[in-house]
Amino acid sequence: MKRLFFFLFVALAVLAGLPAQTRVPSGSENWLSSAGTTGNGDVDGLNVFFFEIPDTLTSPIYFAVQDPGVNDANPQDQTDMTAGESMSFSLVGGSGTFSNPVSRKYRYSTKSEVYSAGTGSVLEQKVYSTANGNATTTGWVYFDPVYPSQGEKIGNKYYFKIIADASTGSDFKNSYRFDASLSNSGTPTGINGGAAFAYSWCFVLRPDIDDIWNFYPFVPEGAVGKWLIVGAWDFDPFGGVPVASIFDPDGVETPVTIDLASNDTDNGSVQIDTDQDNTTWRFWVSEPGSVGYPNTSEVWAWENSAAVADGVEPDESTTVMYRIYAGPYSPPTTSASPLRTEWPWTTGWIGRG
Repeated sequence: MKRLFFFLFVALAVLAGLPAQTRVPSGSENWLSSAGTTGNGDVDGLNVFFFEIPDTLTSPIYFAVQDPGVNDANPQDQTDMTAGESMSFSLVGGSGTFSNPVSRKYRYSTKSEVYSAGTGSVLEQKVYSTANGNATTTGWVYFDPVYPSQGEKIGNKYYFKIIADASTGSDFKNSYRFDASLSNSGTPTGINGGAAFAYSWCFVLRPDIDDIWNFYPFVPEGAVGKWLIVGAWDFDPFGGVPVASIFDPDGVETPVTIDLASNDTDNGSVQIDTDQDNTTWRFWVSEPGSVGYPNTSEVWAWENSAAVADGVEPDESTTVMYRIYAGPYSPPTTSASPLRTEWPWTTGWIGRG
């Protein structure tokens, strides 16, 4: 019975016809975001999203970015791109795409780190700038098709990632979406059995439409007794005060207190109980108010031995960071699953991170 709520939620999501998990974000009103300065709500100017593809798929995959330019096509974009500023999107596959610990950082100290040797190979990069004459590009823009085998094979999955990179010092905020489908029709269809996740989501809160976000941190097997910590960064009010809650797999809600400060972290802490590991929890957030400006913010999740105060951020050298999925996720139970908690890498299993 402990898992009943979670399985009912997944079943209802399927019946409701929600977008496939390879569309990011899945909510119809939700947008990801990037900015070139910390003061605009993006801690490092990067958004790194992983796509998990079943190895039974053999047909080409079409990765895409919706509205990659900075324009007025959606109200989330702010301040036009100027000379010297750029926005790039890189599709990455091959060895190290996911398995390299550097690939799985929630925050990068330098831009070069995310492209460093051993973290996968850039299959294609699209750069948007005034110099290229494409700074205001709209619609779904597709990368060239790739085959699953061009990703990194771990267990029974292939892994790809898309790196969104706002040039350092840029004053703009750029909103966009990602998708992986089996065609380039301009209408995302998703990939059956696929999933998308990140270790840190940079996204837009919209008080003007009271939009709602649901994030799904994956708590790995063996985490019972530990604490799930969700960090909410730069959730300052731009219309209304953001409200947020953590829901465990049984649907029990723990409110997260959001203060009025900018460029700081508000933390929510919940202890993980029996039968609440090896599945996703849910972090819900909204910024009500009906008026105000789009607010770029960031969220991440990690494991700790105790609850933490606001302002505390994870130390990646010692901390287990949690994947945050685009939708509810429950891993396969077979030994071929890459989502196991055992180390070392020689087993072919991905650890808790």
